[in-house]
Amino acid sequence: RFIRKPRVAVTQFGQFGLDDRLLEALEKHGLIEPTPIQAKAISPLMDGKDVLGIAQTGTGKTAAFVLPMMQKVLEQKGAPEKQTVRGLIVVPTRELANQVADTVRKLAEFTNISCFTVVGGAKADPQIRALKKGLDILVATPGRLEDHLNAKVFSLSSTMMIALDEADQMLDMGFIPAIRRIMAKMPRKKQAALFSATMPPMIKDLAAKFMYRPHEVSVAPANKPIESIEQRVYGVAQSRKQSALIEQLSQPEVELALVFVRTKRGADRVQRVLDKAGIASQAIHGDRSQGQRERALRDFRSGRTRILVATDVAARGIDVPNVSHVFNFDLPQQAEAYVHRIGRTARAGASGVAITFMNPTERDMLAAIERITKRKFKIIPLKVADQTADIDANVQAEQAAEEQAAEEAKTEKRDQARSQAQAEAAFDKKSKQQGQRARRRERAQNQVGKKDRPHRAVQRDVDRDWEASFEADMKSADGMDTRPKPGKARAKGKPAGKSNKPNSRKSAVAKAADQKRRTRAKAAKKPVAKPRGFIKK
Repeated sequence: RFIRKPRVAVTQFGQFGLDDRLLEALEKHGLIEPTPIQAKAISPLMDGKDVLGIAQTGTGKTAAFVLPMMQKVLEQKGAPEKQTVRGLIVVPTRELANQVADTVRKLAEFTNISCFTVVGGAKADPQIRALKKGLDILVATPGRLEDHLNAKVFSLSSTMMIALDEADQMLDMGFIPAIRRIMAKMPRKKQAALFSATMPPMIKDLAAKFMYRPHEVSVAPANKPIESIEQRVYGVAQSRKQSALIEQLSQPEVELALVFVRTKRGADRVQRVLDKAGIASQAIHGDRSQGQRERALRDFRSGRTRILVATDVAARGIDVPNVSHVFNFDLPQQAEAYVHRIGRTARAGASGVAITFMNPTERDMLAAIERITKRKFKIIPLKVADQTADIDANVQAEQAAEEQAAEEAKTEKRDQARSQAQAEAAFDKKSKQQGQRARRRERAQNQVGKKDRPHRAVQRDVDRDWEASFEADMKSADGMDTRPKPGKARAKGKPAGKSNKPNSRKSAVAKAADQKRRTRAKAAKKPVAKPRGFIKK
């Protein structure tokens, strides 16, 4: 179903059949000839095939999958539908997401392709608005992407292509289950691209599950660093590493340097020691806010900050072409991370230097690195005077004081939250009790006088008698008095010999009423006049 192109050596981007607007953007930014990974990966991706790419860091993997994705977006007519995404790029870290998004925007300069970044640590409202509007290309980290999918903010049902960058790191960070769930929400007929500098067996198994006959592209042996990187390993005691680092950073050939440490606390400590030694630097790690991390990277790219101390969170999220040196202050826990660390230098064909400080306890870590890189390192003993003992002691004291203050603030905040919760619970309990008392008072007020009230049966008899008396009065008022005469009623109740005459002591009003009643009754007894023509037989 795909049009097969002749297999010829690609020397320029124009041979891929890309849109003229993309070629114009490439030419503007000085990208004329594709890198080896781009030359091998773009053609099968343009043909609609799934691609599994293995290449060293700094070889241009991002453009290898971004350009075909942008070409597919340009072939679609009109704007994307609401709550849909045409192309999806999943990366492990926020820094890498911002870097890939910058590449997309740079290449889409002369097009109307929309691109947005969805990462953790950022406000969700702007992301929700962008996703509901619809996007051409979305760059996201797995965690926040899955949050929006579960909230049904948008759908992947019409996504044409997905690209996974640095897939091996997503495996190490535990993102593979999330990747599987994300892939399950995409259409079956989709195109997938998976790129990484290292390719463990588990990644290949994952690729085999959600990719259809992937076309493997490899421009260098897996886990092998770029040959243009000069790698040195210095043997130095742990207590002298800071002095050795200061001595190496003071060399005139060190222009822009990255210093990798193992822990976040260690990164802050090294950064403070360098500042106190007169070497300006900044630190970047997972505990820093997104704004702090972006500001540190921006200063490092612009050259305002010459030294950047980082954990492995930045091992794959920094693309600065002018990094001259990479220092491994601590050897990484994962041997594969060494390849990504030193890959921050010698990018885009440049050269660089990678220096590693190793103490005797890290010999096993170095052996693991030698196995995956298939290279035997020569350990150079480094004798250096301890120049940072006092500085390090002061820094440790400051860190301990700050950590204690932070812990106290955290405890105080927790106590305040507990006190507030207890106060709210007490208020709710008191309000409930007050409501119960008010309801009891209301019931008590309603019970007042109930004992003096007659029984229900007696009350019904009283009501019935009252209704009968009222009906009788109404009939009497209409001249239809059917009650027994007062004289006769009294005669039944009086002993023999007593007079049945009405009470002569009645008032004049009562007498007039009685007279009126008798007159009406008498008038009612008169014979009715017969109509004319009536003949009595």
